[in-house]
Amino acid sequence: MEIDKDAIAKNIARLKSFIAPKTKFLAVVKSNAYGHGIVEYAKESKKSGVDFFGVDSFEEAMELRNVGIKEPILVLGYVFPANFAQCAKRNISVTISSLESLQAVARQGAVFERVSRSEAHKRKNGTLPRLALKLHIKIDTGLHRQGFQDSDVEEVFKEIHKAGREIIIEGLYTHFAAMETPKYESYSRMQIRELQKWRNIFSMVGIHPIVHSSATSGIFFSKEFHFDMVRGGISLYGLWPSNEIKEVAPKTKLVPVLTWKSVITEVKKVKALERVGYDLTEKLSRDSMLAVVPLGYWHGIPRSLSSKGEFLVRGKRAKIIGRVSMDMVVIDVTGIKDAEQGDEVVVIGRQGKEEVSAEEFAEKAGTINYEIVTRINAAIPRIYK
Repeated sequence: MEIDKDAIAKNIARLKSFIAPKTKFLAVVKSNAYGHGIVEYAKESKKSGVDFFGVDSFEEAMELRNVGIKEPILVLGYVFPANFAQCAKRNISVTISSLESLQAVARQGAVFERVSRSEAHKRKNGTLPRLALKLHIKIDTGLHRQGFQDSDVEEVFKEIHKAGREIIIEGLYTHFAAMETPKYESYSRMQIRELQKWRNIFSMVGIHPIVHSSATSGIFFSKEFHFDMVRGGISLYGLWPSNEIKEVAPKTKLVPVLTWKSVITEVKKVKALERVGYDLTEKLSRDSMLAVVPLGYWHGIPRSLSSKGEFLVRGKRAKIIGRVSMDMVVIDVTGIKDAEQGDEVVVIGRQGKEEVSAEEFAEKAGTINYEIVTRINAAIPRIYK
């Protein structure tokens, strides 16, 4: 996996050109930076001036903290209450989206005291700053996944009051259900109105959090959806959330960050009418030159690409023949002159004038580009260059 540093900087700059100077920019590096390598990607993207990082879990947040990433980090997924104290100690902000989690936060004073006896004593006597957990309250405005609903308002503020000085309401946010599809604009606007209602309620009690709603699609769609911060996700990696959003920003060019390469490990002649692959999947219609590539579904090549995916060899397309195995695929190099062991194979990316994009890969596999890149095995080295 080769990761293009210049492409990272260009994509962030293009995204930031859509937002106002005072609007904060959160770089979403969850799920191993969408398969691109969370630590290296965070280190590289911080050079472009991101204000926050968004991760999926406490473990991802700690991974960044442990390599010296000092920027604010928001955990977008669930955090076990047992990790609240470490989050407060390491300046990791937590998404709270249910009453059960908020009630656990309200009980966190005792949890904080268990960090260590000596540390608790120092904090009690004022020789260390008091621990406070930073929360981003998530509202369910129509996606019906994470988030509080209108009927929870009274209980939310009751629990916030109980928690008192132990917490800081740092953020208030929601997530769009259908922003990738502009025909549902009216639904997205309804979600914004719901978020604004909650913002007004917080304001009435003197709480003024960072309000955010827009992921990549919202950033491109309209500044009306930006609020105080935006969350750049799939576009950071040079990929579009949908063709419809790509059409909304026709003058914006994103640069794919990732190129996935392998090599040919074996070439052989196989006669017409012979069968190839597990369960004799495919019958050859001609005498063929077949090549083995040491990648399979363990590495992230979807099994659904059997007999239809294509790789690049010597600047030409080579179709997958037969089943994608766990660790190997066979490709047809009959029409590729002098293809041999050791030749570079491009799985996703450009070679010569040809290109296989993550979008093409996804379409043939019957899925979306998000799934293709995030499921590339983390054991494969990511080389930043």
